[in-house]
Amino acid sequence: MRLPTGLDFEPTEGVPLADDAVRTKLQHMDKGCMGDLWYHLMNQAREKMILVEDGVFKDRSSMKRLLRNDKKGHSVSRMLLYSIPKKLLSDVFLGKFSHQAKLPEDDPLSIDCGIYHRDGPGAYVVTIAVEGRKGAWLTGAELQMQIEKIDLYLKADEEQTDMIEYTRRIDRYYCKDGCVAPVYTAVDQARGKIEQFRRSLARLASLAKAETPLVQAPCYVGCSSDATRKRNEKHFPDTNWTRNKGNYTWWLTLSCMRDMVLEPEPSSTRDDPKRSWIKDKEATEYYRPWYLENMRDTRDTFQKREVLLDFIDSGKLDQYMTQIEQQIDRVEILFRVRDKMRGK
Repeated sequence: MRLPTGLDFEPTEGVPLADDAVRTKLQHMDKGCMGDLWYHLMNQAREKMILVEDGVFKDRSSMKRLLRNDKKGHSVSRMLLYSIPKKLLSDVFLGKFSHQAKLPEDDPLSIDCGIYHRDGPGAYVVTIAVEGRKGAWLTGAELQMQIEKIDLYLKADEEQTDMIEYTRRIDRYYCKDGCVAPVYTAVDQARGKIEQFRRSLARLASLAKAETPLVQAPCYVGCSSDATRKRNEKHFPDTNWTRNKGNYTWWLTLSCMRDMVLEPEPSSTRDDPKRSWIKDKEATEYYRPWYLENMRDTRDTFQKREVLLDFIDSGKLDQYMTQIEQQIDRVEILFRVRDKMRGK
């Protein structure tokens, strides 16, 4: 399957939603440094919090936490960003992480996801695929059915009519005992998150091919202070159903897939209870070369810019720009004379 790569990527049938917002992130990372990407992400967080205050978005608790930590001078989130290889991060941005993570190691498109100590903290990505599709998700036609099922669920919640039987059926795929339908919209702010997720699915569906499985599967990105695999496991409703505490948008998506007779295949592994924080820290700082490479790259990039700023502050920039403009004018005159002599 053809996948988009590089800054000049073009959308493909498997990855149709590859827009300028993704390209901007890749440009900050590849043409600049991880420090540029960090400040871009922080600015995005501030913009989205303004939309929350204006009532455009219902919830952005993760953005709020990120901004609060940065304001207090905490660098953990920034260090987490530096601890991810650029190649892996770009694949997450393009939405092809799930598919590539399941490819054989000798496949040129395969990616290595083992970037942290096996049982330590760090950033994690949970993805959904259809069982047997090698990390691919729904086809365009199936995605449209998924959206219709979510719409029915939201409509039943609004009307509380005979459609409540439909919500009971959806709920019982994972909530076995003591469930009062509709479960997934009963928690504060859950409905707003589901509606927002539904809009993103509709945008993806508008670009998807009816019979082509999408490599761009939904993914949930987070960070964990304990073992990342332990945190990942919390996104499996079969083993981690907890009333009033969970990612209901995620579980509703899995439930609707099962209602379509498609078996979801979330990606995760089990936790090791013998984890050690010291080993975790050592593994990231000393045994993962991209961590140091990303920090050095940011330092070197910022130092070069500091030299440029010093040059601007020295007052010599105007003189330099005048010389450049004079050279441009002279060469352009020569080009016009040449073209005139050639009869153009």
